[in-house]
Amino acid sequence: MFKKIAATAVITFAILVAGQQARAADNSGTLVVRGTVETNCTVSIQDMGAQLDLTKGANNVVVGKVTETCNDPDGYTITLTSQGGGKLTNGNFGVEYTASYDNQNHQSLNSELRLSRRDAAFGDVNDLKVTVKGGSDRVAGNYSDTITVTIAAN
Repeated sequence: MFKKIAATAVITFAILVAGQQARAADNSGTLVVRGTVETNCTVSIQDMGAQLDLTKGANNVVVGKVTETCNDPDGYTITLTSQGGGKLTNGNFGVEYTASYDNQNHQSLNSELRLSRRDAAFGDVNDLKVTVKGGSDRVAGNYSDTITVTIAAN
C-alpha cells in the first residue's frame, strides 16, 4: 500500500509541476516580425540637347545628366554603350569622339564602358561629357550617335 501511495504522490507532484510550467508559458511569448525590400535599380537620363561643333571641335560638353539609383547593398554596375561604336555618324561618314563619365575621362565607346559601384546609391547624378576633335575636312550633314546607359545590381 505504501508503494501505491508513493506512486500516486509522485504522479500528483509531476502533474502539479507540469501544470505550473504550462501556466508559466502562458505569461509571455515572442514572435518575429519580418519584412522584405526587393532589389530596385533604375537609371534616368536628362538629354541636355547639346549641339557639337564638329568643325571647330568640342571639349567636355555635357550632353546628358544621368541619375543612378540602386538599393543593392553589394552595389551595382553602370554600362555605357554606343550604337555607332564610338562615332557620330552621318550615313557612311563618321567622326570619332570620347566620353567622360564619373571618374572615367576621355574613353572611347568603341567597346562598352563599365563602372562598378561598391554600395547602394539613391539619386546619384553624374554628367556625361563628350569631346570631339575639330576637322575642316568633314562631310556636311547631321551626325549623331545613341549612347545607352544600363544599370544592374551586383
